Amino acid sequence: MNQIKNDDESLKEKLSQNSHGLKDISFGVTMTIGEYIIADPISDYINKHPDINLKITFGNTSELLKKLSEGVIDFALVEGYFPKDDYETLLFSKEEFVPVCSAKHAFKKKPKMIKDLFSERILIREPGSGTRNILERALALNNYSTNDFRHFIQVENMHAIISLIEKDCGITFLYKAAVSSGLQSGSLKIIPLDDFRVEHDFTFIWPKDTVFSEEIRAICEEIHPNAR
Repeated sequence: MNQIKNDDESLKEKLSQNSHGLKDISFGVTMTIGEYIIADPISDYINKHPDINLKITFGNTSELLKKLSEGVIDFALVEGYFPKDDYETLLFSKEEFVPVCSAKHAFKKKPKMIKDLFSERILIREPGSGTRNILERALALNNYSTNDFRHFIQVENMHAIISLIEKDCGITFLYKAAVSSGLQSGSLKIIPLDDFRVEHDFTFIWPKDTVFSEEIRAICEEIHPNAR
């Protein structure tokens, strides 16, 4: 019933927009995707559709799921976990998730396994973020948790985490795409581990029972990097 109400409100808004020759699209992106991934495909979409008004919302995965259920946004591009039975989906990309530190960071002993990093200070995102969820699940597969690290700093901003890592304030686990510039410039380095190989999906999602499903899928397909 909640989705029917959301669709009804959205339909009234779209009909009103059409009478003025306009169209609004509201979607959400997680922090990593919004800051490091989406700019190029979105700019291409905007240039192809100059008459469309876009509302882009940033939030962690749990916040975006809530906004979807409330009808605040039409669809989302997320990196975290979500209940797959509740949503229509379209894979955007697969991204490598890696342990990272400053290029000048000196380990007391060269790490080879995850447990070798537990004496380090870890910088992590807040609970509910996709990055935090993926790290916690990857650790759990080896019967570890973030509590196994001796020290931690929780930061709710990706740029701040990367800046602190560049200043050698600890280690972190992030998508390779988010730290690509630091890796290329030589300020950051990946920590190679024998027991940590993680790839994760970036996925478009929208409510399964919305009447606008075909329209949303068409928009997502056009934003998709393969469409460029």
